[in-house]
Amino acid sequence: MEEPAPSCACAAARAPPFHHHTHPMTTTTADPQPATAVPPPPAAAVILPLAQLAESPTNPRQRYGDLTELIDSIRRQGVLQPVLARPLDQDRYELVFGHRRFRAAREAGLTALPAMVREMTDLEVLEAQLVENCQRVDIHPLDEAEGYRRLHEEHGYSVDDIAAKVGKSKAAVYARLKLCSLAPAARKAFLEERLSPSVALLVARIPDRELQDQATKELTRGADFRPMSVREAEEFIQENYMLRLAEAPFDPKDAELLANAGPCTTCPKRTGNQALLFPDVKSADVCTDPVCFDKKAAAAWARRVETAKAAGQEVLPDKKCRQLFPYGDGRLAYDTPFIDLHERCPVDPKNRHWRNLIGKQNPPTILARDADGNSHELVKREDAAKALKEAGYTWAKGRTADGTTRPRDPSFAKQQQKAKESAEVVRRAIVAVLEAAAGKALDRAWWRLMLRWLVEFSWSDAVRQIVKRRGLKTGKRTDGVIGKDNEGALLELVDNADEAELQQLLLELVVTRGGYVGNWSTNTCGDALVAACAFYGVDLKAITSEVRAAKPGRAKKSAHKDTTPAVRRGRKAAKTSKKSKRANAAEAA
Repeated sequence: MEEPAPSCACAAARAPPFHHHTHPMTTTTADPQPATAVPPPPAAAVILPLAQLAESPTNPRQRYGDLTELIDSIRRQGVLQPVLARPLDQDRYELVFGHRRFRAAREAGLTALPAMVREMTDLEVLEAQLVENCQRVDIHPLDEAEGYRRLHEEHGYSVDDIAAKVGKSKAAVYARLKLCSLAPAARKAFLEERLSPSVALLVARIPDRELQDQATKELTRGADFRPMSVREAEEFIQENYMLRLAEAPFDPKDAELLANAGPCTTCPKRTGNQALLFPDVKSADVCTDPVCFDKKAAAAWARRVETAKAAGQEVLPDKKCRQLFPYGDGRLAYDTPFIDLHERCPVDPKNRHWRNLIGKQNPPTILARDADGNSHELVKREDAAKALKEAGYTWAKGRTADGTTRPRDPSFAKQQQKAKESAEVVRRAIVAVLEAAAGKALDRAWWRLMLRWLVEFSWSDAVRQIVKRRGLKTGKRTDGVIGKDNEGALLELVDNADEAELQQLLLELVVTRGGYVGNWSTNTCGDALVAACAFYGVDLKAITSEVRAAKPGRAKKSAHKDTTPAVRRGRKAAKTSKKSKRANAAEAA
């Protein structure tokens, strides 16, 4: 909390006049020397009327938080620590820092407050404000970033100069300056605390503003409608908004490919050229501007098409290319009428590339490109078969007409037709079910239907854990006959549970199935369980700390494990079902 103010008894006091000073509003043109310790000029302690004080337009702090406690303190004790001001003219002063005290004093009803008055240039004011505010933990990173930007752009400070002035590392200054690149939507999300400072920096590193907006929506929503963690956000942005230059469908060194873009090797949007901004990206050869990357890929393709057409080579239209390369990994679709010269021949005993096998025969080639913009030279299968025979490859004899695959099953076409018909039946049936279910009440029969399907399609481990947690009986009976398995035991519970228990069981099945992660994962729990904990207000961090604090081999079972009302009701329902069956059997006997 900031210090409060003198009593209003001195409110009428006037500041002494200032003589023989030049107007301080001009900016110094000398080179900045932030690392040199120069003692400040002497300051006069005075009492200044609030009416003569004006807030500084260069103050980095734009958000002042809740002033209630400070106002109450000033009403009780006054302002105990003077603000800093500089003279503008005979009766006007600019507040350098102490804006929270100034605002709180005004709200508390004071008419004056103590101040230290000092002659200062614009640059000295900005430096003082930055140094003073950077020592506070409550200043917003965007406010701090804006102050750094002004020093850098308006006063010629280098990053080294700023780092020395504010006592921070170069990496920290670079990171703050980058926050100034945030698009309005991302900036708004940051100010509303929907983006953390670390995640906001990840977004700010995306050069394109539309992509920033898209990333902001995805990061704040998350895969399970919760904001992503920093680690999740790093992985997500690297996977979706960064591209490996080693896999680019163009030459990264080509300076003439795209006007005003230059080569990728010296581009500031290449991770290796701004290592301090991209410490989380392992490779130095990564492009962070997908828009520029796509433009270069398009330019490279246009250049390739022009060359191909000039040589009389056929070029496939994009629609046909999308059909030929449906998988997104540059592989041709199965059973296409072409082979790719870049791929290996599947029937070659030595597994050589097609280009090495038939390149000298020079069959007609067709130019195409995949979804990533990579170009491919294709050859019709019959032309490839002919080239293989001309090259004298004896292993190609006895193959199909094109010589490239094993003899095809005559029923293959019928199988394909049957698969298409089946897919269409499924599609229409799903639409019909959804239409029939629209507006219907979700009664017990509906919940039972859903649970039976989920149990049957769920992982056996998840079913086994639920059966164990609820104490359901499986395995051999006393008469030696094999009894129910885990799935059968759980399905029996489903058949006998009421609607509330079915809903609870559905939740249990989902969080059990989606709660565990593999040993390779860096997360403790799966996304489904994390989302459920957040939805129901369960403190997952506290549970994690409790488990990690327990000694190995002596971990105590949670007091609430297996004793929730739903679990107890499930056990009771299972026991009741067994008793009913025994009674019915005895009665029948």
